[in-house]
Amino acid sequence: MIKYLISTILIVNSIFAVAQDNPLDTLFQGGSDTYNQILRNELVAPPQSMMEGHYGMSILSIQVDTTGEVQIGLMTHMDEQIDFVLIGAAQKISNGWLTKDEPYQVYQPVVFGPEGMLEYLEESIKGYESQLKHPFLTPIVVQFFVSVRVTERRESTGYGGASSTSRSSSPPSNIALGSEFPRLPNLSKLEKRINKHLEKEKNEKAYEALNEYLRYNPFDKAKLRERNRIEGLLGLSTYKTFDFNWFKTLNRLGY
Repeated sequence: MIKYLISTILIVNSIFAVAQDNPLDTLFQGGSDTYNQILRNELVAPPQSMMEGHYGMSILSIQVDTTGEVQIGLMTHMDEQIDFVLIGAAQKISNGWLTKDEPYQVYQPVVFGPEGMLEYLEESIKGYESQLKHPFLTPIVVQFFVSVRVTERRESTGYGGASSTSRSSSPPSNIALGSEFPRLPNLSKLEKRINKHLEKEKNEKAYEALNEYLRYNPFDKAKLRERNRIEGLLGLSTYKTFDFNWFKTLNRLGY
């Protein structure tokens, strides 16, 4: 008799979609190949963040002045673990930017999530592609994929006692496995849920839904304003500084 005892979903690796911007070839030492290689080594999808469904887009700001001084900062906030990964990666690229006659600033979007994340954003957010124009670099996509490990145990009972053997294998197709990872939301339904909570003045629920929505679409200025308002009502300031600076940046860039 065969018993399938344990099924586990594991994060195995990050699939890395690289940036291919021509500007990097004139702005970064070694060009886009070196830039991509550094980030490939540094950017991973934090397991806990992914299991909690903290998918979405973060934005790094890179400023370089005429003396070569580089300032890199986070424009958006996803969670502490993702921010930690991004800050670590930013430190690794901070010495690679080239000095120009004029100061310059670029923005690096980094997308975290399951396979198909970038396609999901393109399909779900109206005007997504047009939003990511210069000075935004091509999004870097850090995707996770899962491997299923199933412990298979063979048991037999004969004269004189019982014996068993076990090994790990892929599950047969008739075994249903539940995923530990939240699915990507329907953003249209999420937006309707936000409006419903706001109409009923359920501020805490509206706040949670806004946080989730803005992880996927940080370019929605109306929702940035709404989150700032609700944070004030709730006495919170988790996103206040991030949203204020990011909102000003979007206005300056003409969004």
